[in-house]
Amino acid sequence: RIAALPTVREADGLALSSRNRRLSADERRRALAVPRSLAAAAAAIDSGADDPADVERAGRRAAGGDVDVEYFAVVDPETLLTPERIGGQVLLAVAARAGAVRLIDNRLVAPRRAPTSASIAEETA
Repeated sequence: RIAALPTVREADGLALSSRNRRLSADERRRALAVPRSLAAAAAAIDSGADDPADVERAGRRAAGGDVDVEYFAVVDPETLLTPERIGGQVLLAVAARAGAVRLIDNRLVAPRRAPTSASIAEETA
């Protein structure tokens, strides 16, 4: 079993890593595409995307040409397998290169659920 802990981030959002000090100023700027790609994929899920391939494309597109994406994965956090559809929490994981530096990052995301009529009735009661 994998124990998930919060990712420690630098002030600009880049995941904290000893590798970050090997980045030039330009590579550092471009490296911000990694957390940006995770945010875009999470936003796609929040907007209702439930196809992992669509979410992956959103993440890769957000990275643009700033980094060389090695992989962008949308997986079940328990099995690390790609689900057919996103119906619960998923792990977004990315590995990319900014110059010679390999960066990795991940984010747990759960789709927002539309309130059911029962929960709406409870809220208004």
